[in-house]
Order: sequence, then C-alpha cells, then structure tokens
Amino acid sequence: MANTKEIMISVRNYNKKFKKFTITNINFTVFKGTIHALVGQSGSGKSVLLKSIIGAMPSNRYKGIITVNDYKAGSAKSKLSLGYSLNLENFPQGLTAYNFLKYLGQATTITDSALEINLQKLLKNFNLWEHRNKTLNSFSSGMKNRIMLIQALAHDPELIILDEPGANLDSESRKYFTNVLMNLKAAGKTIFLTTHMINEVKAIIDDCTIIDLGKLLYSGPVAKFDVGKIFILTTNDLLATINILTRYQYQFKYFKDLNEILIRLDTQAKIDNLNHILNKYKISIQNLYEKELDLLYLKNFL
Repeated sequence: MANTKEIMISVRNYNKKFKKFTITNINFTVFKGTIHALVGQSGSGKSVLLKSIIGAMPSNRYKGIITVNDYKAGSAKSKLSLGYSLNLENFPQGLTAYNFLKYLGQATTITDSALEINLQKLLKNFNLWEHRNKTLNSFSSGMKNRIMLIQALAHDPELIILDEPGANLDSESRKYFTNVLMNLKAAGKTIFLTTHMINEVKAIIDDCTIIDLGKLLYSGPVAKFDVGKIFILTTNDLLATINILTRYQYQFKYFKDLNEILIRLDTQAKIDNLNHILNKYKISIQNLYEKELDLLYLKNFL
C-alpha cells in the first residue's frame, strides 16, 4: 500500500435514485498504489458507481462528489489518468485483435508511434502477439479478457479499472490474471476492480468497499473484516446446537429457511473442539463443510 496515502479515487456522499432502487450515501477512498475491490451482488449498484467514476454517468444524474486523481469524475483531465476494461464477450464481426486495440488506443492522447510500441510489448507480454491478426470472436474467454486488459493499459494509465475481471475464467486463467495484477501494483499502478465473489480477489487486494442493495456495508482494509474460514453446519438437533454455540461463544448465524448454521471456524483446533463439545452433549454432526465467501454470507459477519 502506498505509504503516503495519496488518493486516487474519492467518492463522497454518493446518492442515485431509480424508480424501484436507491443507492444511498456511499463513501469510499481508493489510495494510489493499491488494489481496491468494489464488492457486491448483481443489482447492488456496482455498475452505476463504476459508470459514475469513469464519467459514463454524468454528474448531474447523481448527487455527491467523485474525483479521480484530484479532478472531477468525467472531466477530460480525470480520464487521462485511467484505463477502463469491460468484461466483453462479443466484438464487432471481422475485427482483428490488433486493429481493435489500435482503434481504441487512437482515441486517447498517446501518439501513434508510442501506441504501436506499447501494443507490441503488451501483446507479447500477454502471449497474444502471434494471435494479433485473428478475429476477436474466435478468441477464448480468457484471451478476450486479456485483450480488454491490454486495451486498458495501452496508453499507460496510472489507474486501471476492471469490471469483473475474473468472470468466465478457468482456474489457470484466473491465476494468470492474479499475477498480472500483482505485477501492475508492483509497477506503481492503482487498480480498482469489481467482483461479486470476494474469494476471487481476497488474497491480492489491500482494501475493499462492500455494498448491498444500494447501501454501504463496509469500506477499508481487507484485513479488518477478515472473517476467517466459514463453514456450513447441520446436526441432528439444530436448536440444541444453537444453544450450545451461544453458550460457548461461537460466532455463527442460523438460517431457519435453509435449516443450517453458518459458523466461523478459523483453525483445525476449533473444528476439533466443536466436535468434542457436540459429542459431549450427544449431538452428532451431519454436515460440516467450508463455504466459499460470497456477499450473502459475508455480510452476516461484518
């Protein structure tokens, strides 16, 4: 994380009303030289915030103040600082990868000669140079995501904004992207990304902002809300189990509709101790398995 805590993105008192949905009083800061994740389920308001930050949503259509590198979001100077990568699957028919990148790069302030140098370097670094003259719609999802990241990096921006960069990627491609993001951070870049699955980025992010149904749940260092390992627990007597867990001060949440308990167990010792306690009261565990952290479950421990 940047030692000087210089601010790259500032969102203050953001409010946006729709017919059946309202985003209310969102505040967060993205510091330079960090990786910051905006976490939320589909329909939580992530896309609207993203559009507002990059200037695709005009400031007169929302309340609040957003700045990018100290410039008002949407201004020409704010756009000079950022590169934006969409998660696209469909591209114009017949357009080659190189021509696509060249056309978009020419819309920035970079010179044609510098753009050509950057594109060659990036395409080689992303193992796509030999595919540069192939049509984009023949690419795999992982290759398309790499193309969109190259597009965002072509003019060498300070800030890189990524919309769901892990979507539609297999484990190998996701690992590749993780390495890319860490290398960008090491080079002094600031990365702001969106995701609905915090597990995909938890190991590499410095800070996160979590929103749900238009409301801010948390914003700050990822370490401060590290809930450890979360498990789903079912037993032969859930009501008795709840009383025991309360007595022994376990951190848990009972989902009546699902007839299961969500419980925090950070270490193997805690799992063994839980088994010992339940056996003591003649309660048998039917299921105990680790739950991948998503917002629905995470928000119960914030």
